[in-house]
Amino acid sequence: MQTEIALVLRQDIVQGLLNVKRNRSDADEVFYDGVMVDITKLKDYERSLISKNVELEKAYMELDRFVYSASHDLRAPLTSILGIVKVAELERKQIGNEAEVDVYLGMIKKSVDKLDSFVQDIIHYYRNSRVDNTSQTFDLAELLSTSFENLRYIKSASHIQFQLEEGAPQHLHHDRGRIQVIVNNLISNAIKYHKDVEGSKITAKALVDDENLTIWIADNGQGIKAEAQAHIFDMFYRAGADSVGSGLGLYIVSESVKKLGGKISVDSTLGKGSVFCVVLPLVLKSDE
Repeated sequence: MQTEIALVLRQDIVQGLLNVKRNRSDADEVFYDGVMVDITKLKDYERSLISKNVELEKAYMELDRFVYSASHDLRAPLTSILGIVKVAELERKQIGNEAEVDVYLGMIKKSVDKLDSFVQDIIHYYRNSRVDNTSQTFDLAELLSTSFENLRYIKSASHIQFQLEEGAPQHLHHDRGRIQVIVNNLISNAIKYHKDVEGSKITAKALVDDENLTIWIADNGQGIKAEAQAHIFDMFYRAGADSVGSGLGLYIVSESVKKLGGKISVDSTLGKGSVFCVVLPLVLKSDE
C-alpha cells in the first residue's frame, strides 16, 4: 500500500520565514520547518466513503424505479382479474353461457400467471441481495433438463425442442439455488422470445475446467437488436412495447452472476437467435 504524506507547516513559522526572506538577498539560504504526517488511513477512509456514497446513490435510484414499477405491475393484473370476474358473474347469471365464461376464466388464469411470475421475480431479487453464497453437490445436467420441463407450461412452449449437450457435470459443488435462478430465467427468456414456427430449439451446454464453470443457453428465436443488447441486463428494461415479462428476469440473472463472482455475455443476431454465456468460478468466495 502506498503511504501518503502531508507536509504541515506551522503558521507562525511560515510567517516568520516570509519576513526573513524579505530581509535577505536572493543568495541567502532559506530554511523551512515542518512536520511529516502519515495520512494513509485518512485517505483510505475518504476513498471508502466516496465508494459507499456511489453505491448508496445507485441503490436509491434502483429502489425508486423498483417501487414505481412494482406498484404498477402488481396492480395492473389484479385490476384486470377483478374486472374479468365481474363480467364472468354477469355472463353466467344473465345468459348462462358457460363456454363464454370459460374464456373469461382462461383470461383470469393468464393474469394470475403473470402476477405470480412477477412475484417470483421479486422473491429471487430479494434472496439474491440478502442471502450469502452456499455450496452443495448436485447434478447440473438434471437441473438443466428439469428447468426446461417445468417451463413447458409457458404459452407456445410445447413445440419447442430442448437439447442438452453432453458434458454437464453430474457432481457439481456450487450454489445450486442461484444457478437454478440463472438457468430458469435464461430458458424462460428463450421460450418467451422464440419464433412460433416448426424447428424452434433451445440448446443448453455446460462444461468445467480447472477454474471455471461455463454455461451456454442458445436459441434460434427472435434475437435481440444490436442497440438493445447493452441494456438487456438493466432493471425493468424492455426492448419494445411488445416485450413480455416484468423486465426483471435478465437483471436478476446478471445480479446473481455477479454475486457468484462471475460474468455473463450475450451474442445475438436479430431474426436468428441468441447465445447467453455464463462463466462462474468453481470456488465461491464463501468457500475460500
